[in-house]
Amino acid sequence: MAIQINETDDPILGKCVYIQNSLLRIVVSISYGPRILSLGFTGEENIFWYDSGLTRKTAAAEMAEAYGPGACFYEYGGHRLWAAPPRMPETYYPDNDPVTYTIRPEGVLFTPPPQRRNGLQTSLELVLSPEAPNLMVIHSAENLGKEKSHLALWPITMLRPGGTVVLPQNNEETDGNLPDRVLTLWPGSNICDPRLTLGNRYILIRHAAMPGEHPLILGTNNTSGWLAYALEGTVLVKRYVHNPNISYPNHNCSCRVYAGDSFVQLESISPMYGLEPGQAIRHVENFTLYHSDALPQSPKESAIQSFIDNLR
Repeated sequence: MAIQINETDDPILGKCVYIQNSLLRIVVSISYGPRILSLGFTGEENIFWYDSGLTRKTAAAEMAEAYGPGACFYEYGGHRLWAAPPRMPETYYPDNDPVTYTIRPEGVLFTPPPQRRNGLQTSLELVLSPEAPNLMVIHSAENLGKEKSHLALWPITMLRPGGTVVLPQNNEETDGNLPDRVLTLWPGSNICDPRLTLGNRYILIRHAAMPGEHPLILGTNNTSGWLAYALEGTVLVKRYVHNPNISYPNHNCSCRVYAGDSFVQLESISPMYGLEPGQAIRHVENFTLYHSDALPQSPKESAIQSFIDNLR
């Protein structure tokens, strides 16, 4: 089946572009964002989380001063691109305007209006494999300002609740004289969170709602360059390139996981860049969906290893 690309006006999601092959169906917003609002096997459930009530929003005096009265940032759900480190108001740019898109031979390029106040032009390019459950997302940003800008690209993927995060530990052979892994916790995160299992080969977060508790937010210097989410017989593996010779934000973490009540976020982070005026950078993620049996409840890491090895 050839890749199909269609524009539609969805009564709930707004104007969107549907991209699909024989295995996957992807929905991208063009009324706002852009956001990749849906990713799933054709005819099956969307693994992404969508904020149908628009409850996840940010408004502040600094935003009104920078972007105009009533400026409000909506997360919307799905997959989006931010810039790190987070700053107010720059991070919370209200990307609520229509998005243009261009169909290219290799994919579809989505370009929002430039962030004039921030001096930044971002874009997402989606490249879907013709006959496989693989999606490449190319995140780009260009410095439109007159001064050098220091930032990292920060793609965030919001996922439906109730699944399990699998995060590999670093296990490369070294001379043993230097530390080989970093675990970073954000304020309020509980290292004794019952959802969290720290193993020698894997870190697991078995998501469950914990009303009244602070979200669990952790990051690692993930040299393996992948993290996964298993939910109801479907596994999403998100891959990227970790460069051990370049500095990353957040105490040198190239990925982050956020576990709240309503959703889970899998995040990768590019190295920090100093962008000269007119200079652009990009950060690539590759998504693969798998059908699978349920993730083992066994505490033995060999069972988790076997589960990962058998994904196909």
